[in-house]
Amino acid sequence: MKNLGWDVKLVCKPKKGKVLRELYEGYTYDIIHLATHGDRDSIEAGRGRRGWITVDEIADYFGQKLTNKDIHLDNTLVVVNTGCKTGSDKWANLFIKKLRAKYYIAPRSSLVIEDGILFPLVFYMRLRVRKSVKPAFNHACLYFKSSGNCDIWKRK
Repeated sequence: MKNLGWDVKLVCKPKKGKVLRELYEGYTYDIIHLATHGDRDSIEAGRGRRGWITVDEIADYFGQKLTNKDIHLDNTLVVVNTGCKTGSDKWANLFIKKLRAKYYIAPRSSLVIEDGILFPLVFYMRLRVRKSVKPAFNHACLYFKSSGNCDIWKRK
Protein backbone atom coordinates (compact mmCIF):
# COMPACT_ATOMS: atom_id res chain seq x y z
CA MET A 1 0.00 0.00 0.00
CA LYS A 2 3.10 2.15 0.02
CA ASN A 3 2.44 2.98 -3.64
CA LEU A 4 -0.89 4.52 -2.53
CA GLY A 5 0.91 6.94 -0.28
CA TRP A 6 0.13 5.01 2.92
CA ASP A 7 2.68 3.64 5.35
CA VAL A 8 1.44 0.32 6.71
CA LYS A 9 2.70 -1.65 9.71
CA LEU A 10 1.77 -5.34 9.70
CA VAL A 11 2.32 -7.08 13.04
CA CYS A 12 2.13 -10.90 12.78
CA LYS A 13 2.54 -12.94 15.96
CA PRO A 14 5.50 -11.00 17.35
CA LYS A 15 7.47 -12.34 20.29
CA LYS A 16 6.05 -11.11 23.60
CA GLY A 17 9.05 -8.96 24.45
CA LYS A 18 8.87 -7.30 21.05
CA VAL A 19 5.13 -6.79 20.57
CA LEU A 20 5.22 -3.26 21.91
CA ARG A 21 8.28 -2.29 19.89
CA GLU A 22 6.68 -3.91 16.84
CA LEU A 23 3.57 -1.82 17.38
CA TYR A 24 5.49 1.39 17.80
CA GLU A 25 9.04 1.98 16.67
CA GLY A 26 9.08 5.76 16.90
CA TYR A 27 7.45 6.04 13.49
CA THR A 28 3.91 7.00 12.51
CA TYR A 29 1.99 4.57 10.33
CA ASP A 30 -1.22 5.36 8.47
CA ILE A 31 -2.48 1.80 8.99
CA ILE A 32 -1.52 -0.73 11.67
CA HIS A 33 -2.79 -4.28 11.13
CA LEU A 34 -2.50 -6.75 14.00
CA ALA A 35 -2.66 -10.20 12.40
CA THR A 36 -2.56 -12.58 15.33
CA HIS A 37 -4.77 -14.78 17.49
CA GLY A 38 -6.79 -13.00 20.14
CA ASP A 39 -9.46 -13.15 22.77
CA ARG A 40 -11.41 -10.59 24.74
CA ASP A 41 -8.47 -9.09 26.58
CA SER A 42 -5.25 -10.40 25.02
CA ILE A 43 -3.45 -11.17 21.78
CA GLU A 44 -0.94 -13.90 21.02
CA ALA A 45 2.63 -12.70 21.17
CA GLY A 46 4.65 -15.87 21.26
CA ARG A 47 4.18 -19.57 21.86
CA GLY A 48 1.52 -21.03 24.06
CA ARG A 49 -0.69 -19.29 26.60
CA ARG A 50 2.26 -17.70 28.44
CA GLY A 51 3.13 -15.88 25.24
CA TRP A 52 -0.05 -13.83 25.24
CA ILE A 53 -0.05 -10.13 26.14
CA THR A 54 -3.09 -8.42 27.61
CA VAL A 55 -4.65 -5.16 26.58
CA ASP A 56 -3.81 -3.87 30.08
CA GLU A 57 -0.12 -4.72 29.63
CA ILE A 58 -0.09 -2.84 26.34
CA ALA A 59 -1.95 0.10 27.90
CA ASP A 60 0.46 0.17 30.87
CA TYR A 61 3.47 0.17 28.55
CA PHE A 62 2.09 2.95 26.41
CA GLY A 63 0.82 4.78 29.49
CA GLN A 64 4.40 5.05 30.76
CA LYS A 65 5.59 6.24 27.37
CA LEU A 66 2.69 8.68 27.03
CA THR A 67 3.86 10.54 30.11
CA ASN A 68 6.94 11.39 28.06
CA LYS A 69 4.63 12.30 25.15
CA ASP A 70 6.75 10.29 22.75
CA ILE A 71 4.17 7.68 21.77
CA HIS A 72 0.84 8.40 20.14
CA LEU A 73 -1.04 7.31 17.07
CA ASP A 74 -2.63 10.70 16.30
CA ASN A 75 -1.78 10.42 12.62
CA THR A 76 -2.72 6.75 12.30
CA LEU A 77 -5.81 6.45 10.16
CA VAL A 78 -6.88 2.98 11.27
CA VAL A 79 -5.83 0.07 13.48
CA VAL A 80 -7.20 -3.24 12.15
CA ASN A 81 -7.06 -6.18 14.55
CA THR A 82 -8.03 -9.55 13.05
CA GLY A 83 -7.57 -11.45 16.32
CA CYS A 84 -10.71 -13.28 17.45
CA LYS A 85 -12.87 -11.46 20.01
CA THR A 86 -10.76 -8.27 19.97
CA GLY A 87 -13.75 -6.14 18.98
CA SER A 88 -14.49 -4.78 22.43
CA ASP A 89 -14.66 -1.38 24.07
CA LYS A 90 -11.56 -2.26 26.08
CA TRP A 91 -9.44 -2.74 22.94
CA ALA A 92 -11.08 0.22 21.20
CA ASN A 93 -10.41 2.49 24.19
CA LEU A 94 -6.72 1.56 24.07
CA PHE A 95 -6.30 2.48 20.43
CA ILE A 96 -8.87 5.29 20.14
CA LYS A 97 -8.80 7.07 23.49
CA LYS A 98 -5.33 6.36 24.87
CA LEU A 99 -3.28 6.15 21.69
CA ARG A 100 -5.51 8.43 19.59
CA ALA A 101 -5.85 6.40 16.38
CA LYS A 102 -8.72 7.67 14.23
CA TYR A 103 -10.42 4.26 13.76
CA TYR A 104 -10.27 0.81 15.31
CA ILE A 105 -11.73 -2.22 13.50
CA ALA A 106 -11.97 -5.72 15.01
CA PRO A 107 -14.23 -8.81 15.25
CA ARG A 108 -16.50 -9.16 18.29
CA SER A 109 -16.44 -12.96 18.26
CA SER A 110 -14.41 -15.82 16.82
CA LEU A 111 -13.64 -15.70 13.11
CA VAL A 112 -13.91 -18.42 10.55
CA ILE A 113 -10.69 -18.52 8.54
CA GLU A 114 -12.38 -17.13 5.43
CA ASP A 115 -13.41 -13.97 7.30
CA GLY A 116 -9.91 -13.46 8.67
CA ILE A 117 -8.57 -13.52 5.12
CA LEU A 118 -11.40 -12.01 3.08
CA PHE A 119 -12.38 -9.07 5.30
CA PRO A 120 -8.96 -7.34 5.27
CA LEU A 121 -8.53 -8.03 1.56
CA VAL A 122 -11.88 -6.46 0.63
CA PHE A 123 -11.45 -3.64 3.17
CA TYR A 124 -8.03 -2.59 1.87
CA MET A 125 -9.11 -2.89 -1.77
CA ARG A 126 -12.14 -0.69 -1.09
CA LEU A 127 -10.08 1.74 1.00
CA ARG A 128 -7.74 2.11 -1.94
CA VAL A 129 -10.65 3.09 -4.21
CA ARG A 130 -12.81 5.13 -1.81
CA LYS A 131 -10.07 6.62 0.38
CA SER A 132 -12.51 6.60 3.28
CA VAL A 133 -12.57 4.12 6.18
CA LYS A 134 -16.30 3.89 6.96
CA PRO A 135 -17.48 3.08 3.37
CA ALA A 136 -14.62 0.58 2.98
CA PHE A 137 -15.60 -1.05 6.30
CA ASN A 138 -19.30 -1.24 5.33
CA HIS A 139 -18.42 -2.78 1.98
CA ALA A 140 -16.10 -5.38 3.53
CA CYS A 141 -18.80 -6.36 6.05
CA LEU A 142 -21.01 -7.50 3.16
CA TYR A 143 -18.56 -10.37 2.63
CA PHE A 144 -18.51 -11.55 6.25
CA LYS A 145 -19.85 -15.08 6.73
CA SER A 146 -20.85 -14.26 10.30
CA SER A 147 -22.93 -11.14 9.72
CA GLY A 148 -22.59 -8.40 12.33
CA ASN A 149 -19.40 -9.90 13.75
CA CYS A 150 -17.09 -6.98 12.95
CA ASP A 151 -17.28 -3.55 14.53
CA ILE A 152 -15.73 -0.12 14.03
CA TRP A 153 -14.94 2.62 16.52
CA LYS A 154 -14.14 6.21 15.60
CA ARG A 155 -12.27 8.87 17.56
CA LYS A 156 -14.48 11.81 18.42
